[in-house]
Amino acid sequence: MVSTLVNIVWTGWTEAGGITGGGGRLATNNSTETSGETWGNDSWKPDMHGTFMVLLPVSMIIMVVGGVMGFIGLLARAYILLLMTGILLLLGALSSLTGVSVYMAYSAAVFQEAQCLAEQMGVNMEGIQILFGWSLILAWVSSGTQLFTSAGFLLACRTVTIQRQELKL
Repeated sequence: MVSTLVNIVWTGWTEAGGITGGGGRLATNNSTETSGETWGNDSWKPDMHGTFMVLLPVSMIIMVVGGVMGFIGLLARAYILLLMTGILLLLGALSSLTGVSVYMAYSAAVFQEAQCLAEQMGVNMEGIQILFGWSLILAWVSSGTQLFTSAGFLLACRTVTIQRQELKL
């Protein structure tokens, strides 16, 4: 019964109203409400699912591109490539953290919607919890390593600059 309820929530999310609008509990026709907060008019409605579905792959692409740029920048001792890699990895860490945060908020909203549907169907969901486990830990570790790697590339950029100034003297 609970698996059927979860299937209804996931497959019919946008048709049922969900977060993206259409008349459900989290999104009304007049304004979008989440946990009692009003988002305002219909011109802006949060699309959390689309947001984290874009941010997390973008973060992976940034890590790969940043790694290639950083490797080439270290071999060539190119100031601009090292600087761009450091900044790119900072943006990657930011997009990872943002994606994870939006995913957590989205999961909580979906769970709240599932509880409302369960109450309407008469299903008891008292023992069900949202647990992220190792995936959340890996996301935080990934963001932290991106920050440290970014700092390392910015430090390498500074070191290359100092070495070039010493060679000119």
